[in-house]
Amino acid sequence: MSYHPKKEFTVGVTGSEEYYKSVKGKIEERVEDLLAAHGYDAFTIDVYHQELYVNTPEQEQDETMTRNLLNIMHDGLKEYDFNILSVGGSYTEERKAIELQIPKTETRTEELKSIVDNLIQEAGLEPVELTITKSDMEKQEQEGRWHPIISTISERMMARKDYKVKGTGYSIHPSPMTVFVTLQVPASDSDAKELAERTEKTVNEFIQSEEAKAAVKDDSYKIVIYSKDREILLETDY
Repeated sequence: MSYHPKKEFTVGVTGSEEYYKSVKGKIEERVEDLLAAHGYDAFTIDVYHQELYVNTPEQEQDETMTRNLLNIMHDGLKEYDFNILSVGGSYTEERKAIELQIPKTETRTEELKSIVDNLIQEAGLEPVELTITKSDMEKQEQEGRWHPIISTISERMMARKDYKVKGTGYSIHPSPMTVFVTLQVPASDSDAKELAERTEKTVNEFIQSEEAKAAVKDDSYKIVIYSKDREILLETDY
């Protein structure tokens, strides 16, 4: 399911061309029924024949070396007193890199760099580019709670024609949590203000619903409704 560049529900079917043709119509009918059951009428449906992708020997080698690098980092860093939030990276001819995410309260970055260098050397690997990013744990926890809420708002509003929603989003920096909704109408549209008020009400009702209550907790938040041409039609704080 995608919203850009257009609202579309896609289904890929593997297998032979004959099999694809035999099931295409049935899948389209099934998807239409599922969308209709939820009141989602803004999607077009695309059922396509998906060919199986097979990696080249070079791609297989790159994936094997990258997995090896990440395993070395995961296993090696466990021996040290660091709170590593995530480990990422690659080990290919084009790029040899490690990305580590740590709490913003962690100050021992130079020591961490030294440990990574030693792990790479001990494994007999070529030097890698190391990137360390720091995260606000409270903000990360808040984002984790709110993400399903934003996803649900986006799905429900983007999937219906009557809401006339072009896009949704959110920001946690700076505080408070801010939910954005962009409408399909310009600010000059005679119905823009009324549509913005209706949209804001719908978003806020869901945020304050029992379904979202546990995730929202006592967070303050803001709802901002934009026109198609990015003018603010309505902005409310809660």
